[in-house]
Amino acid sequence: MRKKQANKKQQLWRTDRSQGYNVRRLDYRAEGIQVNNLFKTWKKRVVLVAMSVILINGTIVPMHEVRAMEDVVPSSIRNTTQQEKENVPDPEGPELEIYAENFDDPDNFGSTGGIALRAPWSQEGAGGSKAKTSSSTTAPSLPNMIKMDGTDALALPLNLTGYGNIRLSYYTRASSYISGSVIIEWSKDGGTSWATLETFELPPGTPDVKNKEGNTLKSWTLGSEANNNSTVKIRFRTGDAMQANMYIDNVAIYGQAIPGITPAPSPVPPGEGNTEFTPPQGVTLYEDVEIGTAGGRAMYSSIAVPETAAAEPMPVMVYIHGGGWNHGDRKQALNSICNYVLKRGYIGVSLDYRLTPEAPFPAQIQDVKLAIRYLRAHAEQYNLDPSRIGVWGSSAGGHLAALLGTTGDMVAGDTVELDIGVTVDVPDLEGSGGWPEYSDKVQAVADWYGPADFTTTFANNYSSVTALLGGHRAFDVPEQARLAMPGTYASPDDPPFWIRHGDADATIPYTDSVTFAGQLQSAGVPIVDMKVVPGQGHGFTGVASETANAEAWAFLDEHVKNRIVTEPIIFKSNPENTSPDDEEVDEEKPLIEKVIASKLPSDDAAIDSSKPDLNFNQATGSSNGLLSISSTSSTKKYVYFKFDMTGNEPEGDRYRLRITAKKGTSNIDTKLSLYALNETDWSESSLTWSNAPVQSLSEGSLLGTFQVTADRNGSPAVYEVDVTDVVKSRPDAGQVAFLLADAESTGVSVNVYTKEANGTSNPRPQLAVIALIEEGSDTQ
Repeated sequence: MRKKQANKKQQLWRTDRSQGYNVRRLDYRAEGIQVNNLFKTWKKRVVLVAMSVILINGTIVPMHEVRAMEDVVPSSIRNTTQQEKENVPDPEGPELEIYAENFDDPDNFGSTGGIALRAPWSQEGAGGSKAKTSSSTTAPSLPNMIKMDGTDALALPLNLTGYGNIRLSYYTRASSYISGSVIIEWSKDGGTSWATLETFELPPGTPDVKNKEGNTLKSWTLGSEANNNSTVKIRFRTGDAMQANMYIDNVAIYGQAIPGITPAPSPVPPGEGNTEFTPPQGVTLYEDVEIGTAGGRAMYSSIAVPETAAAEPMPVMVYIHGGGWNHGDRKQALNSICNYVLKRGYIGVSLDYRLTPEAPFPAQIQDVKLAIRYLRAHAEQYNLDPSRIGVWGSSAGGHLAALLGTTGDMVAGDTVELDIGVTVDVPDLEGSGGWPEYSDKVQAVADWYGPADFTTTFANNYSSVTALLGGHRAFDVPEQARLAMPGTYASPDDPPFWIRHGDADATIPYTDSVTFAGQLQSAGVPIVDMKVVPGQGHGFTGVASETANAEAWAFLDEHVKNRIVTEPIIFKSNPENTSPDDEEVDEEKPLIEKVIASKLPSDDAAIDSSKPDLNFNQATGSSNGLLSISSTSSTKKYVYFKFDMTGNEPEGDRYRLRITAKKGTSNIDTKLSLYALNETDWSESSLTWSNAPVQSLSEGSLLGTFQVTADRNGSPAVYEVDVTDVVKSRPDAGQVAFLLADAESTGVSVNVYTKEANGTSNPRPQLAVIALIEEGSDTQ
């Protein structure tokens, strides 16, 4: 009896680090105090703790400590719903990366700073204060960090169903510090109550002597109440008034799987902001298109098309989002795919795929292929060209774009030889979501810093790869790891690849792209444009970003938009239902085009009726290799081309004149017309309006027209006109000549490139000599 009465008043303070942060914890050992039914809300529990401290210890506890206590009240005063969690099995197995964000993807966060974070992050700052990106050349991963200022409060809701032993990691950094703090906290109940993990602050500075702290990695293990919890939140918020530059970066959530509990389909439920998008004028956006099924649920894509349908079917650009295969969604790119329509002349598509918390590889590539098949099956509905589909992906999206490129139309039953000397069956890359008879081939791939080599120590230790491989480390499943690598499937009939990777990438080593490009080249892939970009991280900035984007679009325009289609690509070339009798039939293969030679002009020059005696050989202005032409009712400017056909080049079945042009000072689309000339007795060095053989377009024979569009921000594009009849009709002439003009006399300035152009970013005019050969239906 005396022992019980003594213990009735015994209360011990202790420091608890079990949840990854320091709090003063009140340890109740009293018996006979019935509090379980007395305090039904967290507010009343706070009052109890505060009153106990004040009355018993005779001290006053700061309110931030009282708030922390509410989250650590022992089990004796918790309600029964908390006790039910004791029936959940213990987490086990390797630590998995559940969610990670480095804020560097340029499609979502830009590369120059000032971008307010959107879903899945929620902005909870008072007075509308919003945390924004800040670019830095010394960020933990380039180019962006998140700057905390004003009354910013940046929260991330997490559905951690199926995970336990949850760990949060992030970087902090501060400069020009006088005062201020950033509070990092977490909530187990969706934000009703919060527990502080850290108050990030430095010793006070002065206007003359300011403090700073470099990039510092922090890591905290959340309490057991985060286990198998669908209502967890983490939050970074400004504490004391800010007189400093304070940042966070590279936020990641880790945990172990809980046996017997299926993880949530996505650890970050999509926020309301993901559905609030108004497409720009001129674009019709089909935001939620059901394309088929996968994993027992519907799959969706977003498709952007012109408000007014184009006269001809349009090329397609498919965007695949990144996010370590474990987060992200198609709606983060709605603005981008609308710009594909308005600025690039493509139908824009953004697709979803199952994330690793829902299903491991090959679920992701199955869903990507499903989207490509859906597009071909509905080409007429969206007025798209099924034979001109390009794909663009960054990071994990780059990996899937590359894998799509190397596994076109591969089906169950195919085999592949691995670099470890074994031949294995190809996994089910197709899935069963729908439209199986349609081809999933693409015509070009733009791969931005995608992971591609899972044979390295980095990949073995990279939790996102482990999750992709079903929770197995890469070294433990060498065959499975290689079957998830795009280079494993490389073959000579793969489409053109454009690859860029920064040598300062701290997320994915640039050597992944080097290895992948080497695999493509070794396999005989005809076109591989790969560069390692100095000083760039996981997301390019400044001039490097502008240059890479311009190069990417020039590459895609060449191999997708301006692709010569001789045989439509709609159905698989190796349908699974081929019967033995069909296989024995020696069917005649369709003829396809192959460029066997290209000729530069022997002469090219411009003539100007307003300057009848001037010769414009290499330029009409200050840019060498650039001729500016525009015609009005009173002033005419034409470009002459002449090709010498007396060489030993092979005879072609077809001939096409390829001309590079771009808009001038006006943002107006302009139609140019190409004419055949009978007269070839002129020289570029002496040609003027006065001595030109043709001054009236009626004297030439119209061969064709093309539209120089103003939607490329001043970047050039290559246009083609078939000139086969002209060349073949003059086998003994030795030369052929052409004239290019604005026949409608619009007065709009257009720039045309000559043979003096640099030939890389500004391609020269060429006469392509084409042979028709039997080599399948998909070629460039």
